[in-house]
Amino acid sequence: MGRDQHIIDELARIERTCLELADGSTMPEERAGLRSLENSYRAEIEDRERGNRFTDTKLLRKFGVSA
Repeated sequence: MGRDQHIIDELARIERTCLELADGSTMPEERAGLRSLENSYRAEIEDRERGNRFTDTKLLRKFGVSA
């Protein structure tokens, strides 16, 4: 658990934030972009929960998440 669970929790928090912002968005492009980010965070969470270490760490660093 430990470090990985902490990272999963942080990814889930960011995923929820993206979802909330997308739901409140009035522009379709903004909504689509935020949904895309939300999906990326969900995929990363699922990969980490399965122990799949072949994730896109460059994308995560771009959003301030250390792998």
